[in-house]
Amino acid sequence: YQRRVHGRESIQKMEEENRSIPERKFRWGYAKAYAIALSLGSFQFGYMMTVSTVYQNLEDVEKKNDEMHGMYGAAGYITPIGAFLGCVGVAFASEKFGRKTFLLFANLLLICSLLLQFFVCRFTFLLGRALSGTAVGIFGIYVPVFLKEIAPCERMGTIGIFHQLFITLGNLVSYTSGLYPKKIYSSHVQTIGITIFPPLLVALLQIFFLIVSFPSESPKYLVMMEKLGECEKAILPMYPNEDERSKELFELKLSKEDEKYSFVRWKDLFVSKLYKNSFFVGCAIIIFQQLTGINIVMFLASAIISDPNSNKYFSFQKLISPIIGVVNAIATFIAYCLVDKIGRRKFFIFGTFLVLPALLLLSLSSFLQNSKEPQTPRIIGAAGIVLFISGFGCSYGPLGWVYLSEVAPTKGVIFANGIHWVLAFAIPFPFILNPDYDEKYKIFGGLFLGFFAVTIGALFFFLCILKETMKLYPRSIKYLYAPAGAKSMLSSNDESD
Repeated sequence: YQRRVHGRESIQKMEEENRSIPERKFRWGYAKAYAIALSLGSFQFGYMMTVSTVYQNLEDVEKKNDEMHGMYGAAGYITPIGAFLGCVGVAFASEKFGRKTFLLFANLLLICSLLLQFFVCRFTFLLGRALSGTAVGIFGIYVPVFLKEIAPCERMGTIGIFHQLFITLGNLVSYTSGLYPKKIYSSHVQTIGITIFPPLLVALLQIFFLIVSFPSESPKYLVMMEKLGECEKAILPMYPNEDERSKELFELKLSKEDEKYSFVRWKDLFVSKLYKNSFFVGCAIIIFQQLTGINIVMFLASAIISDPNSNKYFSFQKLISPIIGVVNAIATFIAYCLVDKIGRRKFFIFGTFLVLPALLLLSLSSFLQNSKEPQTPRIIGAAGIVLFISGFGCSYGPLGWVYLSEVAPTKGVIFANGIHWVLAFAIPFPFILNPDYDEKYKIFGGLFLGFFAVTIGALFFFLCILKETMKLYPRSIKYLYAPAGAKSMLSSNDESD
């Protein structure tokens, strides 16, 4: 398309000029409000994934209720299964419905799942957890995609981090619910009533915002559906200046022509010269994100710093989860403030340099659990957890999703999310299923050394392979990992037409 309009010589000049984006005038306040409304789905993601840590500490409730015995512990690994099924379901309908439609459906599904969990019945409780996982899987795909499509190019990183920022807020709210006195969790109905109130309120708020305050679909989706008039109305509040609005509409039209002349099929993710390299890079980041051991640290932090020779549940174990939530939120906020000034690649490298010593501390803490000084491994383990979350929270956590949505097409994002949920289920599953396993400390020590080795590989990946996407136009990012001959694909498609 560009060859036909501009000619062979002007394409190279145009790409060089547009590779780095100058600051443009747009309503930053409106963009942040829109991002917050969309990221309420990310809050649900974070809350529903970690609220199971509250359920797992409800042994007294389980003993009073034989019907629910063992079900609270199962809640932790049912949610990732549902999230994976959500990714599979979305994969078959990704091109048929808009982004907002999927978010509204996910909220309605979440509300139904929360109500199902009220019943004192194993089947309805587990079904509710699975359906809430399905909603979480949809949020995990379409919130970052929607954020990328509404964000001005020069602020794509900042807007994209709203997804992880609200995930950390959801984590923090669910962790603090575990600080309530155990006597208020005296029955199943009371327990579920307390823990479902925040996501139920947030779901209703997001439905209201998407219908009343921000009724438009994603601008890119509207252009793809040939609804240019609706697209111009959708970008009007963010770009009140007519010149800036015309530039943004022109960019969207170019993006549409790119998609038209290189339609992305599932097999293109693996064989197309234009997409396969960027898709593999995006998937590699998501795999490294999980293989740092984040889910072991998030879900089993209290076990990591516990005393194997004592059954007492000391106070710091109860506080470690809220501490993780606070540190994670602060680290993500730092990335939010600086990502479009420093860049994605530097944050990945910096975060990895924090995660590596943290993994060594966690491994050392596990191997020292049977030492004569019982407080020493606890202190080392707590320091390792805080350092780990600090590094992860400013790099792998927020920027993994940002970078994936920038370099991969929507189907690539769906596929990578499926990988994420498989690993999120498989890695902590044996420990959640049997948290009292006698040799878990030795296993933790070896496991963290394995995560350390994988993270060394991630560091070399970030240093040698990863490329910076800060302030690049989407069409420039599209060719970032493509071989030199891939740019001729559009012209060859023109000739074949």
